[in-house]
Amino acid sequence: MSYPSDLRVPYRARVFVLVMSALLTASLASAQCAHSATHDLSTELEGVTTVRVESRAGDVVVVGHTDTDTLRAVGSACASSRAYLEDIQLDVVRTDTTLTLRAVTPMLMGFLVYARLDLVVDLPSGVALEIDDGSGDVSVRGVSSLLLTDASGDVVASDLGNVTVVEDGSGAMSFVDVTGNVDILADDSGDIKVERVGGSVRIGRDGSGEIDVRSVEGDVFIDEDRSGEIEIHDVGNDVHVRDDGSGGILIRAVGGNVTIGNDASGDIDIAGVGGDVVVGPAGSGAVRVEEVSGSIEVP
Repeated sequence: MSYPSDLRVPYRARVFVLVMSALLTASLASAQCAHSATHDLSTELEGVTTVRVESRAGDVVVVGHTDTDTLRAVGSACASSRAYLEDIQLDVVRTDTTLTLRAVTPMLMGFLVYARLDLVVDLPSGVALEIDDGSGDVSVRGVSSLLLTDASGDVVASDLGNVTVVEDGSGAMSFVDVTGNVDILADDSGDIKVERVGGSVRIGRDGSGEIDVRSVEGDVFIDEDRSGEIEIHDVGNDVHVRDDGSGGILIRAVGGNVTIGNDASGDIDIAGVGGDVVVGPAGSGAVRVEEVSGSIEVP
């Protein structure tokens, strides 16, 4: 039993269904496991450049290794009934240079029923990694690139080449020690932490939650932040916050220019800028700017 990788249900509807289901059953499922089983598989990755992991329910842990050409996956299945346990499967499909690892679980709704498959995956660090995750936490370490779509659950990733988050529903995200760029296209809720990035950081749309960005060699660009505090420290080039809703903005130690577009509410505190500072229309909240090498333009 399997499900297609490009689900046709609208993404926001998927997020709502998965989050509500997780809230209803998470306490029971984490406290007990009525029926359990272990699935494991391994496969050579000769000619494979991309590994895609699809998980509907359960935690996902992926670790990249420099001394292997093999993918090995271990899945811990847990279900409220023997029938649901038998519906849980772990399989692989290869198409050209892409290998897809699928953790298949039944879609369940209601109290006292649950089915999940927690995955631990070891693979070569040189492959590009794609993850499509429903509910459950995601942990990634040591891969050349990460492309992530996540409905709910926390995300922790480190020692990466490049990171792209297509969409994140609920849960905190942390990306540390990235040699390339971090590009977060959309985040509905949850804190975002980004630290020690060799390239640039771009956050397209952030719903709610704090944003904390530190030690970035390139630029930091935040297109839209609806609510939550923003802290940005130690940036090599420019910082640009285009549209900020509610919450304060604190910026420290920027090598280039700082530009704040529209700010609805919250204090703005900027210090230690090597270039110019421009603050556009500001709503409620104080504006404080100091230690700027270039020009200052504030309301």
